[in-house]
Amino acid sequence: MFYKEVELSSHYFDSLRQTLPENLKQIENDSDRFEISLLNYNSSSILDEWILQNFADYINTGLLKYYHNLTAKSYHNSIAKNQSHKLAKGDILFNLDIDNFISDSHELIYEEFTKDPNIILNTHDFKVGFGTCGRIGISKINFLKLGGYDEHLPSSGTWEDIDFLDRAEAFGLKRVQITDRRYFRAITNSKDSTTCLAGNKFEQAMEENGNKSFENIQNKLLTANAGKKIGDSGRVVSHPLKKAFKAMKMKTAFSESHKILFDNHFLKHFPDEDIDLEVQRLPQECKSAELFSEGWVKTTTKKLESILDSLEQCRADDLFVYADADVGFYGGIKSDLEKLINGYDILFQKDHNVSDENNFNVAAYCTGFFVAKPNDKIKRLFSESVQRIKRNNIEGAAKFMDSDQSTVNSVIKLESMSSIRRGFLPERYYTHGLYTKGLNDFSEENQTGLWWQNKTDEEKQEVYIPYNLKIHHANWCVGVENKLELLNFVRKRATFLTK
Repeated sequence: MFYKEVELSSHYFDSLRQTLPENLKQIENDSDRFEISLLNYNSSSILDEWILQNFADYINTGLLKYYHNLTAKSYHNSIAKNQSHKLAKGDILFNLDIDNFISDSHELIYEEFTKDPNIILNTHDFKVGFGTCGRIGISKINFLKLGGYDEHLPSSGTWEDIDFLDRAEAFGLKRVQITDRRYFRAITNSKDSTTCLAGNKFEQAMEENGNKSFENIQNKLLTANAGKKIGDSGRVVSHPLKKAFKAMKMKTAFSESHKILFDNHFLKHFPDEDIDLEVQRLPQECKSAELFSEGWVKTTTKKLESILDSLEQCRADDLFVYADADVGFYGGIKSDLEKLINGYDILFQKDHNVSDENNFNVAAYCTGFFVAKPNDKIKRLFSESVQRIKRNNIEGAAKFMDSDQSTVNSVIKLESMSSIRRGFLPERYYTHGLYTKGLNDFSEENQTGLWWQNKTDEEKQEVYIPYNLKIHHANWCVGVENKLELLNFVRKRATFLTK
């Protein structure tokens, strides 16, 4: 079962609100044999909230499995169905669109596959329709042999079901057609509503996809999607009922020189959420309070030690966030970070955007803002980073390679850290270094274009700021006064953009 919109519409949501409760009731006494896997194909989080609020018991028993594709950019019927089928855990797969009712068909399906597993089953009467063409059952083994639904068919919302049935039959599976109307109740929809997501009209889509399907079968091309990974569209996370994390712990550490940043921006706009904030005051080792100057490495070393200490204090099922004092907040971050971290051990703010000659992204992980699971791998990362930066024991002025950030970026690339699942936070976790133009061949000697204080007034006005900010980190800016200017500039500009 899958929810098939990129943007949530009342039409499809209303259908699901009718069908899902009834469908779950049909199988609730037989969770050993049946389950419903529901895929949210990158629609609004409203669906997440509705599912988790109303189907607690079903999720706890395992009768309902709920998944959310977080990144799919457009809807494609075959890809969505393949993704939902891959997520299902059973030996028998049965596609059920959100406007369909199971009725008593689950027992019928079970009986037919018990008699013969090498069948393709369809509970639909092509003579009368009733919107159940997509109700197709197949063993998981045979589904994979057929390569799933054909993702090369144009994304139109029609014919992929017929193509799948025809290919299966040509492949040698016995076709079982159930035409008893008791087994195929559905909410009535217009034909064009099934294709509107792709912008096609029904008749046009039928002809285009039908011709392509017929040609493939005539040429014995019965296994679809050869050579490609099926259902590979976006990052999918599962949504358990219970919170994945007991608490969100946030740490910030700063010396006296940076307290004005903390008071005027960090704390002033800190989100009104259940976040356990720990504030640590560091000694003023860096008298000038400027990047790379004497005492700066000592301060950043203490920052790493502070992070490691907090990680050690966290419970295994907590979520840990570190934020420098020069971070400004723009609304809630808690639920967003909890979703983003699924599948990762740590996510860093991206330091800048730049690619090498092979178009390979070589941007650094920014240690000024990150979210992490406080597991042994992450503790080991920061423990080794602390040890390494201490071994260097830099006195006087320093270079970027001596910094906490450079140290963490070097350590995480070690073979011993290869199991750490890491990545970047999206652009809404913002620094202006992500959008400065004209930077090529990034190096310590060629950073001029990124530094805020080097920009002319005209250049500053051209800095891009995304409208959906979660945080702004005043990175790529030297000196407290310059950071205050940058934080104020972004605050003013972001407020204007959202009006």
